[in-house]
Amino acid sequence: MLTGIEAIASAQTRNQLGNLYAQAKLGMAAVIERDGDFKAARDLLHKSLDPPQGSLGHFTRSTVLLQLAHLEQSANKEPEEAIRLYLEAIAALHREKDLNTEVNARLKLVQFLATSAQSPSNGDLAAHGTLPESTSVMAREQLALARSASTSIALADANWRIQFLQGILDQNAGDRPAAIRSYSAAIDALDHIRAGLSEKEERQSFVDSASVQELYRRQIELLTAGGDRDRAWEFLERNKARSFLEMLHGRRFAPLPSSAGASAATRSSSELDRLEQQIVSARLALSPENEGTLRDSGRLPEVVRANLVSLENNFVLVRQQQTLVASRATQPLALHPISLATTQAQLSPGAALIEYAILDHELAAFVVTHTVAKELHWPADTTALPAQLDKLSRLLSTAHPSEDALNALLASVSELLLAPVVRALPAEIDSLIIVPTQLLSQIPFQALPLPDRSSGARGLSSDEPSPESVDPSLRTLVIDRYAVSYLPSASTLQFLHFGPPAASPDLFLGAIGDLSVEGLPALPGTLDETAGIQKLYPRASRLTGSAFTHDAAVKALLEHQEVHFATHGLFDEEAPLFSALITAPAPGRPSRLSLYELTDLNVKARLVILSACETDRGHVTGGDEIAGLTRTFLQAGAENVVSSLWKVSDESTALLMESLHAHLRAGESTPLALRHAELQVRRKFPEPYFWAAFVDTGVR
Repeated sequence: MLTGIEAIASAQTRNQLGNLYAQAKLGMAAVIERDGDFKAARDLLHKSLDPPQGSLGHFTRSTVLLQLAHLEQSANKEPEEAIRLYLEAIAALHREKDLNTEVNARLKLVQFLATSAQSPSNGDLAAHGTLPESTSVMAREQLALARSASTSIALADANWRIQFLQGILDQNAGDRPAAIRSYSAAIDALDHIRAGLSEKEERQSFVDSASVQELYRRQIELLTAGGDRDRAWEFLERNKARSFLEMLHGRRFAPLPSSAGASAATRSSSELDRLEQQIVSARLALSPENEGTLRDSGRLPEVVRANLVSLENNFVLVRQQQTLVASRATQPLALHPISLATTQAQLSPGAALIEYAILDHELAAFVVTHTVAKELHWPADTTALPAQLDKLSRLLSTAHPSEDALNALLASVSELLLAPVVRALPAEIDSLIIVPTQLLSQIPFQALPLPDRSSGARGLSSDEPSPESVDPSLRTLVIDRYAVSYLPSASTLQFLHFGPPAASPDLFLGAIGDLSVEGLPALPGTLDETAGIQKLYPRASRLTGSAFTHDAAVKALLEHQEVHFATHGLFDEEAPLFSALITAPAPGRPSRLSLYELTDLNVKARLVILSACETDRGHVTGGDEIAGLTRTFLQAGAENVVSSLWKVSDESTALLMESLHAHLRAGESTPLALRHAELQVRRKFPEPYFWAAFVDTGVR
């Protein structure tokens, strides 16, 4: 783009494109900065700050100064220069009378000043974890100016940030009660803003902010350190899977849409149908078997793929418009987090709910049973934890990995996550309900070695024996003692139910079988799998191969109490709404049951079993929201969803599923039936890859 504008001969046209040229130049500097070449980015910005007379580009001085300040902040070498640039940018914005941006610039400066106090590399600013007096005074002065200006122009979005930054300054000054009050006010202001957002997607993008997550983390840390168990729980739950919970609440209890909402939906339905057909056509054109035909027609796959992304984005926008009118009625913000006392009352006598939080250099967990509720926290290297969990997830999902590496990592993660928790569990507990956070959702807790009840978390004492020194064959795993299930948040308990499934459920079995769809391999093992299950349920409905169509799958969800789909699961990292289960092609109908379709269903199925690869995967966003098939089935009305964390083996899956249904048929709850099924598979296939992939979300 830059070269194209520079090549234009007409001075008038070049001048008209000056703003576009400036934006492109600053965008180039940002890309160079992200690549780590701070010097090149700095040189480019300085040239933009004082361009030669007659040069291309209409650069706004304040914009360039702010970008330079951000660069120096990111480079983390010269904090005084970053402060100088922020102050110069603020002065320029004041002259330009851009009050909104001026307020935001002041707040960025305050956040830099406040958080620099805890950055070891900024020794000139930090002193023993507290702001030097001059820097502290500057931060408070800038915050006061931002507060005054935002009030004068009614800048609503600034209120929560001002309260948040006030809390950081209070915390840096050692005034914990004042910091807690400020953080509480910031979170209340956040909820007020979210109440004005009409779409779940808009609310979630708001919560995705790193500052929002830092706000909750700081509040929970202060309350935990102060022993305020109930309030720490309240804020943990307020941030946990909030958008999911609002949608779940709305789908199960909301009134019918108004006539205005129905009318709006009708007006846009034809547009959705048109876009959906275009998406299906583009996907069909990109399938491997059609690649030659596509190129012969003169169409490049790259162009078709880019068009597909554009169509998917447009589809999401139209869906947002379709539900805009009704969304406030169906997604209430008045939903309060469940209290500890109510959580205890919801739990059965043998169940323990364990809800995790990752804080700054420590882990925290609430251990809640029918009779007691305890809050635990212990030191941990939370910086290294994501890489450790990711490595464990990759080893677990690999057939025949290095046994020594896997056992050592399983033991290490178990000691870190479970050792303090196990010591707090009453002896009568026989089932665990895990509420994970962040990458903990990738780990099957049932496959972790069970720490000795007298042990502590690893890393607390250098005298403790290494966990990998214990013979793996002698270790007792979590599954040996407990049934394990998962929930997005404890507040989900208000909408799900304990107890076994229906005594005589009507079961639907669907299998893709010998069919190859969209270039994916056939799954002949699913025929044996569903045939074996049908022997346990002679009256079950079973559709396989070409009969297992998109419409048949939807009909099954609407008409049957239990649904078992044995097919491919696809997770779309870039567009989670288009994650899907593969079904048989049919004339004029899609060969995918997509996530976005499930959000519109009110299913009869109370138990959904997804015997497919990676059906528990999802896109993790702020507040532990996960956009994926499992939570969408829960939103649509299911009580339990059994799904997989990684690609599974046909033989072991068939054995596991047949055993699972046998135990369900005997009246066991889903978590207990899955435990017994996994234990049976483990006896034949000891590696966790074969037996630990499937997890149950729900408690029934």
